[in-house]
Amino acid sequence: MNRIDRLRALTPYEADFVQWCAEQGSLLREGRLSELDRENLAEEIESLGRRGQAGDP
Repeated sequence: MNRIDRLRALTPYEADFVQWCAEQGSLLREGRLSELDRENLAEEIESLGRRGQAGDP
């Protein structure tokens, strides 16, 4: 890890995944779509799909 990486503040996604998930769920339910962390949320949904497929016979 270089010095720049150490100085960079963690994103909410990196700092507390459980809290990030709760916040994203609330935003989605409330229809506040412009406030969603779209990139990380999309990656998590895609990851869930891949794990689901891996367990299928």
